[in-house]
Amino acid sequence: MEKLTWFYLDTCPYCSNAKKAYEELIAEHPGFGEVEVERINEAMHPELTEGYAYQYVPCVFLGDTKLYEAYPGEPFDSCKEGMEKALREAMQQK
Repeated sequence: MEKLTWFYLDTCPYCSNAKKAYEELIAEHPGFGEVEVERINEAMHPELTEGYAYQYVPCVFLGDTKLYEAYPGEPFDSCKEGMEKALREAMQQK
């Protein structure tokens, strides 16, 4: 299974939503916990963002394919749907 790469910022409210959504999804679907996720704080490791095309965080990639990217004003439900889509896609790569 290919790992998910999740870019975030500590001060981002949308990133906080994504973390909460991720935790809820793991609780609702324990199998999602099998997905390897590399979380990268883009402020601390900007060099690790090279080669990835995105504008907003949180942003989740499977390999070089963007599966989810937040947008300004995004509600929690939309964030949770995006995170679930990313986790389901990663699970299909088994």
